[in-house]
Amino acid sequence: MKVPGRRGGDEDPVAAVRRREQAFPVRRKWITPVGFVVVAVLLWWLLRDEDPAEVWSHIRAANPWLLLLAVAVTTASFPVRAIRWRYLLEPSQQDSPFRSRFAAVCIGFMTNNLLPRVGEFARAYAYSKREPVTAATAFGTLVVERFLDAVAILALLLAALASPGFPADGLPPEVVTGIRLACLFLGVIVIGSLILLGAPERSADAARRFGRVLLPASLAEGLASLVQGFAKGLEAFRGWRLIVPAVLWSFVVWTMQALSFWIGFLAFDIRLGYDAALFTNGSV
Repeated sequence: MKVPGRRGGDEDPVAAVRRREQAFPVRRKWITPVGFVVVAVLLWWLLRDEDPAEVWSHIRAANPWLLLLAVAVTTASFPVRAIRWRYLLEPSQQDSPFRSRFAAVCIGFMTNNLLPRVGEFARAYAYSKREPVTAATAFGTLVVERFLDAVAILALLLAALASPGFPADGLPPEVVTGIRLACLFLGVIVIGSLILLGAPERSADAARRFGRVLLPASLAEGLASLVQGFAKGLEAFRGWRLIVPAVLWSFVVWTMQALSFWIGFLAFDIRLGYDAALFTNGSV
């Protein structure tokens, strides 16, 4: 089954899922149990050095309604992320469907819960399977998104450090070093993005020449195509009309995330201010 507006030969994702479920009913039956096993193993690894009785006592003492509220606030940031993504996808796909963006965001976070840092690739791939956008282009928009996240997180972190009630003098040296490295990383990302935006064709040619030295010709061409798609995904940087609302939505995302941390503090009767939640937000 083909859907109008999709790339030639692409199958409707819903029909594809149903076809696979019919072809492999046993495999589908095991997906949920395997997921629970993976989560159980990860929880065991995370808490292996802790006293289970003490952990359980803290959980029982927590306010369940505040915990649910913290989870709700975190989950509410998913559609906000999908809204922000529209502005970054605009140069490549005008009026991208919210449903596809939201589904890809959820897939990305689900993947991150199992395999940290892999979720962005899964998100770009999932979106490319639903919409006429290449995975490289979608991933390029996520690089822009991570840059905006870093800007918002660092700005909120600096706001927390500047708060009158925050004990900034007691920060360990490694935290200060981490903040400096984050700023350096941002600088590298900005410079690389500007190079790609300013000379996308030259960047692709450079990638092709570099690839031919180390890779077979077919892979070198693939690398050049990847760089071109990546540069296309960065085109949101070209216009203030797109980047300004994306920046504003980034601050909304991370103030919501910090709010969920703060509510979590309150649920466990940890009496810290919102500035501590902002600091935690930037630290993790």
